[in-house]
Amino acid sequence: MRTSTLVVSLVILFAANGCGSSGSSSTGTAGAKGSAGTSGSAGSGAAGSAGADGGTAGADSGAAGGGTAGAGDAGATGGAGGTVDAGSAGADGSVAACGTSPAAEIGASCNTVDATGPCVVATLGSGTPPTPGGGPIQGGTYDLTSLTVYPTSDAGVQVGDEAPRRGTLVIPAVTTGTFTIQMTQASGAAVERQAGTVVVVGSNVMFTPTCPPPGDAGGSGGSAGFTATATTFTLFEMGDNGVLNVDLYTKR
Repeated sequence: MRTSTLVVSLVILFAANGCGSSGSSSTGTAGAKGSAGTSGSAGSGAAGSAGADGGTAGADSGAAGGGTAGAGDAGATGGAGGTVDAGSAGADGSVAACGTSPAAEIGASCNTVDATGPCVVATLGSGTPPTPGGGPIQGGTYDLTSLTVYPTSDAGVQVGDEAPRRGTLVIPAVTTGTFTIQMTQASGAAVERQAGTVVVVGSNVMFTPTCPPPGDAGGSGGSAGFTATATTFTLFEMGDNGVLNVDLYTKR
């Protein structure tokens, strides 16, 4: 009888303990529902995304600033163009003044040839003057390279009578005894341009000007001896008082 009572008591005790566990489990479940309240964390996450977008906008703004700085550097480099202008000025000054004549230009429309050879100062020749040798005349552009004055014994001439000057001749390809010629001489401010026809007779040339015409600031032409080589053309011009000018032109 006591044994049965003990068993019943144990059953009742286990039953009582089982009920207590059941009540405790219900309470835990309610707590889980409370955890669901963490959905508020999702709202916090959205706010974080907005912050990230703002950061991206800041990065874009920085990139634009870098582009503007690059454009400024390119503009500074363009200043080098001033060096080119300086070079051009140097080229313009390469031909120095030759002579001091104040005379005006003659025959400006007769040709476009510029006298750009050396500035030639006359020298006084000595001994027996050379004589014309003639020869085939080669076409080309020739610059005056020397001027020698041979006076006669009673001429009393000084080389100072010949002003320093530059001279250039342009002769076309010569196939006959007649050809055209363009001539320019420059001394100081005086520039004389001429064009005309040349007829070759032996070792002499006869020049007839066509521009400017005779009487209109142009000369009346005349004859001169000559010697021609493959690279030179020498004119022998007899001046006043028997003075002989020997003008040597060298082909470019």
